[in-house]
Amino acid sequence: MDCRRLISFPKIRKQLVASGLEMLKAENALANVDAVSGGEASGIALAAWIAEALDIPMLYVRKKPRGRTQVEGVFTPGSKVLLIDDLIAAGHSKVTFSNALKDAGLLVQDLFVVFSYGTFSAELALSAHGIRVHAMADWSDVRDVARERGAFDGKSLDELDAFIKNPSGWSLAHGGIGAPPASS
Repeated sequence: MDCRRLISFPKIRKQLVASGLEMLKAENALANVDAVSGGEASGIALAAWIAEALDIPMLYVRKKPRGRTQVEGVFTPGSKVLLIDDLIAAGHSKVTFSNALKDAGLLVQDLFVVFSYGTFSAELALSAHGIRVHAMADWSDVRDVARERGAFDGKSLDELDAFIKNPSGWSLAHGGIGAPPASS
């Protein structure tokens, strides 16, 4: 899934931001949010659009510190930040981002992504860090729309079903590594 292509389509990204904000409001993820923070690199554009729509500050968080800082932008320690990225698979980078934000004195309780693979227990990993995941779509949504539109043949849909039910097993059966390595 390549969400980075969204930057090239203004009408679609405006719809995406509007729908995302509607979902976040409905799920009470915007209550008392002081700023948004995009994850390096794919979350930065999405965070900018959402910060603009909410008229609040934007930050971004690096995967690794540059010099002595990992969080860029102006903020007040204790501020509540909505973490934003394009997608989530295993969740390791999101844990890294949230830890960096927390180490900078910021409060992170929610993560917004366009797409969740819905696999490898990413939501559980983030839940253990006190973070709720808000995803606009996952593989089940893709499968349902593909089925509705007749976009894939039955065999392809069966393969997607098998992957959704057991991603690690599907990966092993198709030459992959199975489960992703544990986060360090």
